[in-house]
Amino acid sequence: MFDESPFPDWLGTFLVPDEEFGEAYESTTPERRAWLKTCIARLHVLHGAAGMTWGRAEKQWRQGFVSVAEMRPVDWTIVFLAGEYASGPRSVAALMPALLAGVANVLVVRIADEGAPWAAPVLAGFELAGQEAVVNLATDRVPVLLSEMANKGSGRCLFLGKIDEALKAAVARFALDCSPHVACWFEPVSGSLAIAGAEDACDIDEDLLSWAHPDLQIVRYDGENLEMVQEEGGFLALAGAPDLVDIVPDSIPLMLGPGQEGCWVWPELEPQFFMQRRLSLMTEM
Repeated sequence: MFDESPFPDWLGTFLVPDEEFGEAYESTTPERRAWLKTCIARLHVLHGAAGMTWGRAEKQWRQGFVSVAEMRPVDWTIVFLAGEYASGPRSVAALMPALLAGVANVLVVRIADEGAPWAAPVLAGFELAGQEAVVNLATDRVPVLLSEMANKGSGRCLFLGKIDEALKAAVARFALDCSPHVACWFEPVSGSLAIAGAEDACDIDEDLLSWAHPDLQIVRYDGENLEMVQEEGGFLALAGAPDLVDIVPDSIPLMLGPGQEGCWVWPELEPQFFMQRRLSLMTEM
């Protein structure tokens, strides 16, 4: 699988076998698989597919110079998951923008000991998204992988879940050494999700939210104390009725209305993040 990719060949030893994908798929109920498919479909619609391997725009300016803007997908992307990461929707929401941007080489790395069980919705989500390059690596192998990617062109590293501080420092050094060709994105540090509306009058499916985000604490606010959402802060998202859309605090990047509880989008993680750009300024062509 890695013969013609920038990723090292030794990763093949750590590939998740097809049987594990199959078991995760079967152990996820048809209803929950349908929600993962819906999440993927939403991301397709919102982000679209680039269909582009390279782009160039030349402009002659009246002020007496020429600009040439070029862009293409980065050479590779690695999505790192903490070993205990359990959110299927948030996993595919991080993966899909890279695929939709047209990145040819995308790798998922779960940082966990060999044999550690997967959260079924996560692996099932990757299966439904068509992501086959999924490996399991012990913590001490991650810096080895990063070091081998240092001279492999442009890339992006995404991190989901609680990452060891020493590993974060290693990643920061790696990105700095490879700047500006490599950039990193870390899932926002937050442990909670807010529901707005009285329990007896709210149409939000709290059970579905709990399945989609088993690692998050769900906190409910009624209409009278909604302002506390902004005061307390630290929420990844708010779920509530459509009439709240204009009063959701700016500190909350995502709102999910009734019927969208199984979906997820990272608003700041768009396909453009996975594009390498170059601008040239010249007096004449």
